[in-house]
Amino acid sequence: MNTNPRRSTSDYTVGWICALPTELAVAEAMLDEIHPALPLPPNDHNAYTLGEIRGHNVAIACLPSGEYGIASAATVAVQMQATFGCIRYSLMVAIGGHHR
Repeated sequence: MNTNPRRSTSDYTVGWICALPTELAVAEAMLDEIHPALPLPPNDHNAYTLGEIRGHNVAIACLPSGEYGIASAATVAVQMQATFGCIRYSLMVAIGGHHR
């Protein structure tokens, strides 16, 4: 049995967007298995962590450093969906709060 199958972008059905690097670290810790990186199209500027949670292949990306808000999240989501065309479930996980 091949325990390390060759995957493609079409194998990923869950997209997870994190707002902050701390949230990305927590998301990565949730993975049961981390997959090797895949080649990305030149118009996708996201950095992905790929992996598996309970049999679901997950692509995780974080908003660019210092960029926040709906516009940044939408850009990451659009690029993710274009690269991983079989994503059926997308979620954005962020810590609610404010800075003083």
